[in-house]
Amino acid sequence: MDALEAWAKKQKIKWNSIEELITLPEVMALYRKRIDLNSKDLARFETIKKVRPSAQALYRGNRRNHPHTEIQAQGNFTKIL
Repeated sequence: MDALEAWAKKQKIKWNSIEELITLPEVMALYRKRIDLNSKDLARFETIKKVRPSAQALYRGNRRNHPHTEIQAQGNFTKIL
């Protein structure tokens, strides 16, 4: 999440918690853009259609003692930044 927080600060996006940050429209647009970019060579049936943030697993063993953030979509993925 450090990369996402750094990106948000650079974009001057304000947030109060990681739970809030991962649901902001700007962040969701970033994830959608990255997903689309990385799946451009896939067949339509192989692509991720819907993404929703999940705060249930924030920062697993990280500096804040919360589980690691996951974005859930048809399966789980955690690193797209």
